[in-house]
Amino acid sequence: MNQFGERVQVNNGSWTSGLFGVFLIFMFFCWPAMVWENDFVYFLVLIGIVVVYFSPIWLCSIEIPEHSQIKKNYRESYDKLLQQYDVKHPHKTAIVLLTWFLGWTGVGWLIAFYLAHGRRTLDLPSGFVRELNNLHRQASPHYSNVSMDMHAQSSRPQVPIASASLSPIQSTAGLQTTPPPIVSSKPPPIASTKPPLIIRKNAICRTCGASNSVIVTRDSHHACEFCGGALEVKTA
Repeated sequence: MNQFGERVQVNNGSWTSGLFGVFLIFMFFCWPAMVWENDFVYFLVLIGIVVVYFSPIWLCSIEIPEHSQIKKNYRESYDKLLQQYDVKHPHKTAIVLLTWFLGWTGVGWLIAFYLAHGRRTLDLPSGFVRELNNLHRQASPHYSNVSMDMHAQSSRPQVPIASASLSPIQSTAGLQTTPPPIVSSKPPPIASTKPPLIIRKNAICRTCGASNSVIVTRDSHHACEFCGGALEVKTA
């Protein structure tokens, strides 16, 4: 689908805003003459008059609002297309003649300024529009991705599906493949965390003969609770 058409609107139509801007430019050149009086400030005033007088000509440019985005991103390519197809303002010749020969009357200058800065309809060459649409499609990320996907699908070789009667490690192309490793779904064994068995026995003090209840562990040594003497653990 084409993004741009052959008939477009030139400029934004706010010629009165442009007129105010030209007035500000003229005042920029004239304000030194309000403060100083010498040859240099008079020369600045003369430059301001020349700039304002020929402003309809240098404002006579192609500004197409609907082309603003592609012009911003691809300025060099866009300018080359304008030069290649000689796209220019529809009233450029009339503006130049009015400015040069009737601009001094004031009315002729206003007409030339309005023609240069006002909204106008322009019929673009079909070749310019065609190449501009091609540039837009090439610049569009969505269009580029779709084209690359279609090209990859068309250039991808077709691999035949293996027959069900063949062995798992064979394919119809005769290539030997290694089956994937079998991964067990059983969880690894968990080490036992049961506490050790506690054994309690009676022991007799060798010194005072008192009976003591002790916990028997490996390499354990016990003393009597009453006199601190050595204990003899009963085995039965």
